[in-house]
Amino acid sequence: MRTSLRVTGLAAMVTLPLFLSGFHSFQFGRVACVAILLVSLNLLTGDAGQISVGHGALMGVGAYTTALLVKHIGLPYAIAIAAAAVACAVLGAAIGLPALRIRGLYLALVTLSLAIGLPPLLKRFGDVTGGPLGITPPPPDLLMPGLTPSQSTYLMSALTLVAVLLIYTWLRRSALGRRFAAVKASEAMAVTCGIRVAATKTLAFTISSAVAGLAGGLYLSVVGTITPDTFTVMLSVTLLVSAVVGGLRSATGPIVGALFFVFVPALTSGMGGQAPQIVYALVVLAAVYFFRDGLATIFNLARRRF
Repeated sequence: MRTSLRVTGLAAMVTLPLFLSGFHSFQFGRVACVAILLVSLNLLTGDAGQISVGHGALMGVGAYTTALLVKHIGLPYAIAIAAAAVACAVLGAAIGLPALRIRGLYLALVTLSLAIGLPPLLKRFGDVTGGPLGITPPPPDLLMPGLTPSQSTYLMSALTLVAVLLIYTWLRRSALGRRFAAVKASEAMAVTCGIRVAATKTLAFTISSAVAGLAGGLYLSVVGTITPDTFTVMLSVTLLVSAVVGGLRSATGPIVGALFFVFVPALTSGMGGQAPQIVYALVVLAAVYFFRDGLATIFNLARRRF
């Protein structure tokens, strides 16, 4: 029953927006890309216990790497996105090195420095990145027969999300997933069990960063244009909040968090004044106070009832 419900939900997620308007396909495409990014945060923070406030910047690196490879070298989007994931994996391994000596709030500050430094760096090298105006590569070559461009990019993002979720579910149950859980629970205990804590932490950052780069490349294919101001510190903070609101220990959490990330601001934008920020804050407070394991618990409770 549990498996059939998941299969039905994933099938609906893939097919439903194909019958909607171009704008709604675009919105759901953003949801799929953000959900992939939140999977990377679930892996790093929820499973391995490492806090990152810089995943918005890693998403930006993936998006810009894809854009530059497509525009200046002429690579197909699929290859460029894969290359962006590899580039972010290398960057994540470098970021993971400080995690060998520090943890908690201090580690969050290290990742925060990446989020602070990326936008000015992108603006500084404007000859390559387009500066403040950003970069617009050629349209995606991911078009599928009978589908509009927005539907094609959504379908590609949704199928990638399904694959990422399946791999993530398998990883959590694997020996590596148990190593992540042991390091999160107690590094001293993990050492006594023969686990190489340093290698495990670095590997968690590497895998998480690769998934974030993948999300960034797909996000570019959905939105078409990116600027340095797209990947600000606020994006990284909001992504971390969305991961917590959705649920850090649930496979459904990234999807719920992505829906929260995309649609709550969209639904409140017409209220005017400070109302959108107030509503957003109230939703976050209510979610954290009443659902400490994330809003995904609502779906879990409904599944158990029905």
